[in-house]
Parts: sequence; structure tokens; C-alpha cells
Amino acid sequence: MKASGVHGLKMDDVARKAELSKGTLYLYFSGRDALLAGVALRTMASIGPMLEEAAQSENGLERLLTIQRLIRAHLRSLPHAFRLMVEWMLELDIDDQSPEFQAYRERIASVRGAIIDAIEQGKEDGSIRTDLPALPHGMHFWATTVGVALFERSPTAMAKRIGHPVDLEALERLHEDVFRRAFAPSPQDDR
Repeated sequence: MKASGVHGLKMDDVARKAELSKGTLYLYFSGRDALLAGVALRTMASIGPMLEEAAQSENGLERLLTIQRLIRAHLRSLPHAFRLMVEWMLELDIDDQSPEFQAYRERIASVRGAIIDAIEQGKEDGSIRTDLPALPHGMHFWATTVGVALFERSPTAMAKRIGHPVDLEALERLHEDVFRRAFAPSPQDDR
């Protein structure tokens, strides 16, 4: 049985499918992870404008929730790229030395930075609790957003796994409500 997906990705197969020699492919990408980082960069090309759109929100909490909605909509619009991203995230041994990977890491840092900035903005404008450390809460926010996107990616398969249908609209509302409640300013913040 032939492996598929990221785990079974071979530069020989990519070169053949792209109708390139393997040597030519290596002129563009130093290896499999550089190639995957290049694909990720291309997939994430529209993230910058989405983060700018979210920055127009009325406060930090709304900015954060707008980022979440835009990221999930983006992932829904690119189901095959999202699958590739998830499979690649599960790889244990990756080569992170290529220029493509460094550019990918910078793009990820810009998303993480926008999430943290939204939390800090919310702490300043009163829409988010002031006692929340931005980095761990931002990472949790990002991780759960990707988790909800996984359910949205394949609700039928998820329903088979968990034994009941997945109400995507309810899941989306609940995800947002959980963050509204968890990030809500505490009474001490009013003092």
C-alpha cells in the first residue's frame, strides 16, 4: 500500500507530477519541508489583509473574535490545503532551516502577534480581563480555533467518530460564547 498525504510525500513524486527533473525541483526547494513551507506560505498569503480587517473592530475582544471567524472561513475555503497543514503539523521531525521555513515561521508569528495584540488591546479598552497573560491565552485561542475548524472540515467523519451529529452552527456559537465569558472583564477591572 502506497503512503499518501504529507507522510508519503516524496520529492521524486512531486517532481514527476510537476513535470520537472528532481534536480530542478531542488533548485527551488531544498527539501520536503521547504516545499511544504512554500505551500503554507502561499496558502497564508491572504492572512495579512484579514488581520488588517480584524484590526478595524470596535475593541480588542471583537478583534480577537473577528480573527477567529476569518481564520476559520479561510481554512474552510481551502480544504485540501488545510488537510495538508494539519498532517504537516503532526510530523515529528521537520527541517526548519530553509529560507521558506523561516518565512513560514515569520508568517505564523504575525498571526500569533495579531492575536496577542488583540488581547492586549482588549485589556486596555476594557473588553478583556486585565489579569490574562496574553501569550498562553492567545495560543489556547488559536488551538481551539483550529480544533473547531477540524470539525467544520469533516462533520460527517467527526460524527462517525463521536457517535452523534455535529451541529456546526451551535459549535461556532459556543466557541465564541466560551471566549466571551472567559475573557470578560472581572469586577476588579471596573475599579
